[in-house]
Amino acid sequence: MLSSIGAGVGLLGAQWGVSLLVAAIPESQLQAMPFLRNAGINVSVLAFLCGVTILTGILFGLAPGLDASRTSLNDVLKDESRSGTSAAHARLRNALVIAEISISLVLLVGAGLLLKSLHVLLGRDPGFNVRNVLTFSVNLPDSAYPSEKTPPYYSTAAVHFDHEFTARLRSLPGVVDVGQSSAIPASGGSGSIRFVVEGRPTALGQEDECRIIDVSTGYFSSLKIPLVDGRLFTASDTRETPRIVVVSRAFVKAYMPGENPIGKRIRFTYSAKNPFLQIVGVAADTASIDIAAPPPAIIYTANDQGPSTFLSYMVRTMGEPVAFVGAARSALREIDPQLPLIQPQSLEEVANQSPSVFLRRYPSYLLGSFATLALILAVVGLYGLIAHMVLQRTREIGIRVALGAQRRDIMRLVLRQGIRATLIGVAIGLAAGLGLTRLLSSLLYGVTPGDWFTFLSVTILLLAVALAACAIPARRAMRVDPIVALRYE
Repeated sequence: MLSSIGAGVGLLGAQWGVSLLVAAIPESQLQAMPFLRNAGINVSVLAFLCGVTILTGILFGLAPGLDASRTSLNDVLKDESRSGTSAAHARLRNALVIAEISISLVLLVGAGLLLKSLHVLLGRDPGFNVRNVLTFSVNLPDSAYPSEKTPPYYSTAAVHFDHEFTARLRSLPGVVDVGQSSAIPASGGSGSIRFVVEGRPTALGQEDECRIIDVSTGYFSSLKIPLVDGRLFTASDTRETPRIVVVSRAFVKAYMPGENPIGKRIRFTYSAKNPFLQIVGVAADTASIDIAAPPPAIIYTANDQGPSTFLSYMVRTMGEPVAFVGAARSALREIDPQLPLIQPQSLEEVANQSPSVFLRRYPSYLLGSFATLALILAVVGLYGLIAHMVLQRTREIGIRVALGAQRRDIMRLVLRQGIRATLIGVAIGLAAGLGLTRLLSSLLYGVTPGDWFTFLSVTILLLAVALAACAIPARRAMRVDPIVALRYE
């Protein structure tokens, strides 16, 4: 009966928990894994639950049942055995409580490491300012914004749209700056391209490769990305002027170490007809692709010289970015009523929902949930152990009080067993945690698997909770009346 009730409560908790876990997944991840939307309890899982329920009830009821069936009637009627318990049973209860404490400590350490790693990751400087920036995308259909039929497939209509829409956004009250690129920073999106440096003979198929992002003239200023050397794109960089690029500092370190990149030329190798592009500036490194990874080497190209038809905008505002969504949508509707505003959200939300953050935040939710459950079970088990011990030793406590034992002596007597079990469980859990947390190495950022602060914090927490669990039956033992305890002696 108890097993069935527990299974029923667990089933309800599982359905509720799965809904919470699915709701915690960012929309971008759900779009990549739409099957998670329908996650829930299926027939096979339910059948397994029923089997575990029946097996648990049988196993944990059979052992004490068989033991009780072998009890001698003589022993039952003896006063001395009225509240006795076998040493084997006591050792088993102690072992189970110690195991619960050890498991809860391991899970708490794992959750703590992931949470600390997430905190370090979110506190990292990505190289651009994420505060007060509204992001969204606009997709220009080829039918309304056609491109040339031959390379470089230039779209004059797309350039005109970008200029007009950017001007309207900049004119909105409270808008500080507007930038546009082919990918929103920290979203994990961006293409790569192969290239060769002028004057360096390179065999076919051995070209260098790095990330490429098309940006507008306001991209760097809207995200507050500093200029390291040279210049950035200006309004004079158009189709009619020589093609130019800006590179990141990581690009210089990777492909031109010890050299001055300004004035050097590179060529994209996807077509033999591509011209050489001159490097005119070096921008500071940014975590534009993944905020957990080292800054990638990036080539920035001017959107006006080779426009994209999928445009991502970064609108820096004076207030809460989401409050400007309606104004941005109205500005877009005035230019082209058929175009939707795609996924408007703040840049902080984008960074917090990036794949690298998701891969650390979500496991911390899972481990944290299991750790909390394990801690509750350990506390209940420890409380039950000490409460049972107090019940079994009530007459002994009564005798001690009658002989002059003080309240602190009784408190020390009761707490000793609980603290001893807790310390043994903590010691085993620390040893296991030092080994098992190394399995989390790939998910940690800026934190080592053996981080002493996390281990110490979790140990102190567990000891404090265990002490609180032991204190309740200890206080009950301190109030034992020797007359009541010795009534049958």
